[in-house]
Amino acid sequence: MLISDTHPIIDEAVFFAWGQLGIEIDRIMTILQRIKEKIMNDRITVDPNRMGGEPCIRNLRIPVATIITMIAQGMTEKKILEYYPDLEKEDIKEALNFAAESVREKELPLTKTE
Repeated sequence: MLISDTHPIIDEAVFFAWGQLGIEIDRIMTILQRIKEKIMNDRITVDPNRMGGEPCIRNLRIPVATIITMIAQGMTEKKILEYYPDLEKEDIKEALNFAAESVREKELPLTKTE
């Protein structure tokens, strides 16, 4: 069905825009599903009333970001577990997976290299 009998170019533009919007909606839904899957994980919890809603490890008030920062600073898994005795090895692995998933779907700006 045409939107405009007198302007087929308008019809083409509308269908193109709808197609682009459909792709974006699908992409957004995929991102939201992945985030939901990560949040629903037993090891990564998000509670708006705890730690300002930051993703934490098993409601222990240990933010995922803290664990990722410790790893980025070169701290070993053994040291992290010594520092946070309530953590388990699997918690560290899931923190890394959560962080990776969180940035996976973001569009990064392209920079010109010379």
